[in-house]
Amino acid sequence: MPLSLDTVRWTALYVVVGLLLAIVYASATVGVDSDKPAYELYYYYLAHNLGVPVGFDRVEPGFFGFTWLISRFVDTSYFYFFLIFAIEFFGLTCRLGKRSSLFRDRFYLSLLWLAFPFFYSLSINAVRQGLALVFVVYAIDAELTERKCRPFILLALGSLFHFSTAIYAPLFLLLRWRVNFRSLLTFWAICVVCAMLSIPQHLVELAALAAPDSFRQQFPYYFSYLTGTLTADYDTSFKFRFLLFSALPICAFAVTTRLKFAVDRDCKFLFKIYLILNGLFFLIGYIPFSDRIALLSWQLMPMLAVGLTPLSIRPVASIVAVLLAVAAFAYFFVF
Repeated sequence: MPLSLDTVRWTALYVVVGLLLAIVYASATVGVDSDKPAYELYYYYLAHNLGVPVGFDRVEPGFFGFTWLISRFVDTSYFYFFLIFAIEFFGLTCRLGKRSSLFRDRFYLSLLWLAFPFFYSLSINAVRQGLALVFVVYAIDAELTERKCRPFILLALGSLFHFSTAIYAPLFLLLRWRVNFRSLLTFWAICVVCAMLSIPQHLVELAALAAPDSFRQQFPYYFSYLTGTLTADYDTSFKFRFLLFSALPICAFAVTTRLKFAVDRDCKFLFKIYLILNGLFFLIGYIPFSDRIALLSWQLMPMLAVGLTPLSIRPVASIVAVLLAVAAFAYFFVF
C-alpha cells in the first residue's frame, strides 16, 4: 500500500530532527563528569594506531571493531559521535523491523526517550551500553512476536558491545514459562528488603574472606568490585532515591490497572523483565557504579510508559513529554 503524503512528511520530519539532534550531540562539549572525552581519546588512539589507552583494555570486541572501522575512514571523532547518537536514537525509536505494539507510536516513543534523563547517560557515559540497548530493543520485539531464535542472536550481537546484555537471555527463557505477576512482585519486594538490611553485601564479604588467597590474587579487580572496595569514593549504603525512582513503573502499573485501563500482553511481558532486573539490581546495589546495573532495568521505562499510557490521554501526555524533552536536551547539551 502506498504511503500517504502526511506519513511521508512526518517521517521526513522525524529523520531531520534525529539528524539535527545527532549534530548537536557530536558538537557539544559536555561536563567533566561525562565519559565522552574518554571515548574521544579512545577513538584518537585507534585512529592514529597508538594502541589502546589505559582503562579500555576490557572493551568488548564489537565496540572495538565498530570504533576501529570508523577510525579507518574518518580521522576526527565528530562523525564517530554523530553516528553513535544517530544509531541509538533511530534504533530505539524507529518502527523499522519491529512488530510489537510498544513501537507503533513512533512520535510518542521518541518524545519519551528524549525526555528520559538516562537516554543521555547512555549517550554520554554508558556509550557501549547504549549501543547494546539497540540490540536489546530489537530482541524484545522479536521475543514478543514469537520469533524463537532471533532474540538470542540479537542479544549475542548486543553482548559484543556490552557483556551485560547477555542477562536478558535467561530472562526470556524464564518468562516463556508464564511466570505470574504476584511471584515477581514478591521477588522484587524481597530483594528490596534484603538490600535495606545489607544482607547481600555481608554475604559477599563473607564469601570473599572464605575464598583462597590464590583465587583473590588471580581476580583482584572483581573481588574489590563485588565487595564494594574498588573505590572509597562510592557510597555503598542503601539509596532510597534509587528505590523511589525504581518504584515509578510499579506505581504507574498499579494506577493503570486500578482505573481499568487496558494493558496489553507486550507491556506485561516488559514489566516482568523490569521487575526481575530491578530486583537483581537491589541485591548488588552496594557495589561501586551500581547505577550502571540499575540502568539495565531503568532503560526499559520509556517503552513501559508507552504501554501504560492510554490512548485517550496520550495527546496531553505528549505535550508534557515535549516540554520535558526540551528541558532535558537543553540541560545536557546547551547549558
